[in-house]
Amino acid sequence: MFKAARIQKIKEIIANRTQIDVQTLSDILEVSNVTIRNDLEQLEKEGFIYRTHGGAILRENTGTTTVSGIGYGSSLSFDFSVDILHIANLAAEYIEENEWIFLGGGCTCCAIAKALISRRVNLVTNNILAALILSENPKANVVLTGGVTYNDRFPFLSGDLAINNINGLCFQKTFFGVSGIDLKYGYSVPSAVEYNLFQSLRERSKELIIVADASKCDKSAFLSLGTLDSVDTLISSSDLPDEYKAYYYEKNIKLFLDYDISPAQVSGGEF
Repeated sequence: MFKAARIQKIKEIIANRTQIDVQTLSDILEVSNVTIRNDLEQLEKEGFIYRTHGGAILRENTGTTTVSGIGYGSSLSFDFSVDILHIANLAAEYIEENEWIFLGGGCTCCAIAKALISRRVNLVTNNILAALILSENPKANVVLTGGVTYNDRFPFLSGDLAINNINGLCFQKTFFGVSGIDLKYGYSVPSAVEYNLFQSLRERSKELIIVADASKCDKSAFLSLGTLDSVDTLISSSDLPDEYKAYYYEKNIKLFLDYDISPAQVSGGEF
């Protein structure tokens, strides 16, 4: 296949899927990873995609990408901002093979599920949409917590049953979204069911990771989960305010911002 035809095919694939990894493109087009990376570099220069560590995301004029028609004839449709997609890809890169992770509720955790669509992964989640997304990945081992359904825009499971069902489990990493990040009030969520689930996960996770874009900064919701140094890691967007970056540096908390740097390549800090 000539280069022009190959690039056109890559455009069609990414336009359809919105994001893809280098290895998948290499397998589909039967060319080397080096060739695909060169093609993606050209498409990034043309403004068609953003390159990520190991893949690419469709660049759209609206700044959003949509998950729709997920499994079982569903008509669910949700928009993910470019920042959230970048955070999701960082989070996915941070997950190592054979780890058991917990994936929380909300938009960003749904985007993480989307970033894991072709990965071999073991996870427990209370995020109904994330479980639906990953139901299309035959290499994903997904366990739902059970519990009461809360009909948020991104419906999730919680309550006593969910908490009881994770008793005795151990997670290498927990990814949890929040509604507010504030230097004074810490991380916060709007409901007691989210608060209670988080406190339970705190006791069962080797690493607690907050995933939230910079728009959550200087905001607080009803219930504080703890101070900013009460978790191990923050994955956020590159426009995180400087005073927050300084705080994480001072407290020696892992901070990952730049979407094209893999957290697996570094031991901490912001790039």
